[in-house]
Amino acid sequence: LHFKVDAGQTTIHICQKVGAVPYDLVGHTVWSSSDDLIHLMEHQGLVRGKRILELGSGTGICGIAAAVFGANLVVLTDWAPIHQKLSLNSEGDLEQTPPLQTSSILSLLH
Repeated sequence: LHFKVDAGQTTIHICQKVGAVPYDLVGHTVWSSSDDLIHLMEHQGLVRGKRILELGSGTGICGIAAAVFGANLVVLTDWAPIHQKLSLNSEGDLEQTPPLQTSSILSLLH
């Protein structure tokens, strides 16, 4: 299932998974609160010029939006089972954004 959000002048397409057991859905789903956070980042300028570390990024939608809204660096993290989808979403065709780095939590801890 794909999710689309308009972030300023940019449309972000996110791949998400639905229909799994509840604990499995946590990192594969775009939560409705993401819309609120994206709105705050866009209208309050919260991330412009900042370095962002997003812990438990899940689909990566908020971190990707932070890059769109002017963050200097964005690092997206989650546990290994989520990392493949997170990497896929962060490799979208977003021009004029800083590089997005992804890492599983386990690799950050070692």
